[in-house]
Amino acid sequence: MDLEYYNNIPAFVLFAVADVHYDGRASSILERGNYLIIKKEDGSFMVHGACHVPALNYMSSGSIIHIKGNIITVTRRSETIRTKIYNCYEGIPILGWSDHKIKIRKTEAELTARIIDDPETYLGPGIYTAHREYPTLAGPVDLVLTSTVIYTIEVKRKRISLKDSYQLQRYLDAFAKVALVEKKHLNMPPGCEIVGCLAGPDISINALNHCRENGIRYLPVQFEEEVL
Repeated sequence: MDLEYYNNIPAFVLFAVADVHYDGRASSILERGNYLIIKKEDGSFMVHGACHVPALNYMSSGSIIHIKGNIITVTRRSETIRTKIYNCYEGIPILGWSDHKIKIRKTEAELTARIIDDPETYLGPGIYTAHREYPTLAGPVDLVLTSTVIYTIEVKRKRISLKDSYQLQRYLDAFAKVALVEKKHLNMPPGCEIVGCLAGPDISINALNHCRENGIRYLPVQFEEEVL
């Protein structure tokens, strides 16, 4: 196989017998063996072995890749990967490789936004002020809504477990230790009530019982497509 043909190919995959020498932040040798070698259009370069998701050797995007004879030389700044090909079992030019971005959906942030956009549906009439990722001594709680009451809300994207209710209880306990300071920070009167809430599409019986025993409210919040 004429490997130099791939100099003009923006992306390719080779399955080949090769060894790899790297020099840059350190030096390394990948001994001769069967490897999957990938070049992408952005200039990134990878050598994969039989196991593990990460590449054994790689160079990130913006690399300069040149093939002469049976040697693939990849350089980026002060780093160099030199891959020597002894035998190429298969070479595939890759054309039209897609670059779609992953659309992340059904997140806790989506459910939090639903509560913020329509708090009256979940908490009743009132004028609310929202505080996302509100810090406590036990860590940040997902949402604090204030009206005449301070609602401390932990949001879960899946079924709420007993462990989740314990998590909220830790936030409430931490909040209570400095309640006067927190109420002042939130512009709330010293005597206002603090109510803990767990929000999500479902809740376990154990978690629901814990909520009832400790005065915690469960707020059923569904993702938009599940409501329609």
